[in-house]
Amino acid sequence: MSEEQVAALSRSGITESELLDAPRSLPSLHERAHEDLSQEIPLRSALMVAVAAGLGYAFDAYAVNIYGLVLPLITVSLALSPVTAGVIGSIFLVGYTVGTMGFGIAADKFGRKDALGVSILLYGITTTLGGIGTSTTFFTIMRFLTGVGGAGELAVGAPYTCEMFKTRHRGVGTGGIMFSLYSLGYILAGLAALFVVPAWGWRAVFLIAMVPATAVFLFQRLSKESTRWAIKKTEAKFEAAHAELDAEHAMHSLNHMHAGETRLGERAARPADVRSSRAPALTAVPLGLLSAAALGIGLLVQMGKAPAAALVTGGALGILAALSIFSFQRTAAERFWHAPVVRKRIGIGWLLYTANAMGYWGLSVFLTTFMVKKFGVTPRTAILYAIMFYGVQFVLSYVGTGLSDRIGRRLAGILGALIMIGCTIVAATTSQLGVFLVFGALQIGMLGWLWGVGDTYLSELFPTAIRGSSFAIGVGGGRVMSIAAPFLVGAGIAAFGPTVPFLATAGLWVLTIIGYLLGPETARKPLEQIEAEFHAEEAAWAAR
Repeated sequence: MSEEQVAALSRSGITESELLDAPRSLPSLHERAHEDLSQEIPLRSALMVAVAAGLGYAFDAYAVNIYGLVLPLITVSLALSPVTAGVIGSIFLVGYTVGTMGFGIAADKFGRKDALGVSILLYGITTTLGGIGTSTTFFTIMRFLTGVGGAGELAVGAPYTCEMFKTRHRGVGTGGIMFSLYSLGYILAGLAALFVVPAWGWRAVFLIAMVPATAVFLFQRLSKESTRWAIKKTEAKFEAAHAELDAEHAMHSLNHMHAGETRLGERAARPADVRSSRAPALTAVPLGLLSAAALGIGLLVQMGKAPAAALVTGGALGILAALSIFSFQRTAAERFWHAPVVRKRIGIGWLLYTANAMGYWGLSVFLTTFMVKKFGVTPRTAILYAIMFYGVQFVLSYVGTGLSDRIGRRLAGILGALIMIGCTIVAATTSQLGVFLVFGALQIGMLGWLWGVGDTYLSELFPTAIRGSSFAIGVGGGRVMSIAAPFLVGAGIAAFGPTVPFLATAGLWVLTIIGYLLGPETARKPLEQIEAEFHAEEAAWAAR
């Protein structure tokens, strides 16, 4: 083997002996379609991953929701105005969006296990530090970083669990276990607000967050790396090594004249390619910058609720539009989002998670406020009712995902959206507390159904090599829009009272129905079969 070939192997991270021992060709897509690696993964390993990811998500829920539950005490302690308190909440959601995309990409590059571990440590440390600081600026920075870290729990945990769980129970294993434990995290936050805060103050519920975060991190380190990701990573190294060797061989075999003609032809072709890609880039960049500026102004500049809501919502929509335009840009280095199939499936994720994220934050941030304003209950009673609602969510997370394993993700998702619309209409319009407690509990509970099914479905839609990144961008689009949800609902409450904005959230779930109608069915199919179908659809697009 020549020195150039040895250097090529070194760049790919493969030794010469490993390459010689490996098969020259990898299994074809047709062969892979008939595999099911989940049958080779022990149930104990899959459960370890699911529980570790779910517990991480539970304490993410604790860190996320404790702020809103003890906000009246924080505003007094740090001398926050209502506007500043709202800005801190929205900056947290900005961090949530950044962390979703960042940790999803990191999971594809560095592995599911390590990315999840860093996420747990980051939100645990920053939540604890938030209880120590005495300045508004420091507290805001810690909330932003808590959002970044906490977002990794879903962005990494759902694809990780999806790759480990057996095919026929993948819905319950991924969405059911993870989101039910998220519900448990909210319940723990509510109980801490009711019983810890009166005795030791609001800082205590932040300071103790490091204890469970450390325990979850140590437990998570006992779980195994995703088998599918590890295999893909190894295959990618061997493919890169073979490609390097083939390239070196071709360079030595080509006639110098022919090589010169080829390079000349490539140079002649490039200007047209660059010109064809320049228009989308020139459109996307200024649109993205203007949209980000509008979002920032709406968040940070003191103004009326309606103008702020308009700026934040318009900015969020503009960012999604800029990202969409940018995905059509053709460059010398092809990125996964350039593929039409990937763009379509990320678009489905944006539909599902615009509804999920805006629905969650629009309802949960003002849930206790709604009960206090409309039914005259005390704040303590409102928190107790909210805890009860999240108990229902714990159960419905399993009902929805279990049903999706039996009747399919699409049908279960659409059914969940229709139930959610009905419950929202009744819960928002009733004037009787008893009726609200029934339908409000179902309404909050259905968030577990819809998130659980959605987390599983979006994880299944993409090949292993890009699953983390694509899932994160799909969820991240919804989280961009969720930044606007507290502003819209808050402005609606100020202008129309509590009923109208809560009723308006019913319209969000139409997006869920559209998203599932546009996508393929994935339930009861091995991920290898779904990946083969993905590549077949990709080939069909290329042939058009």
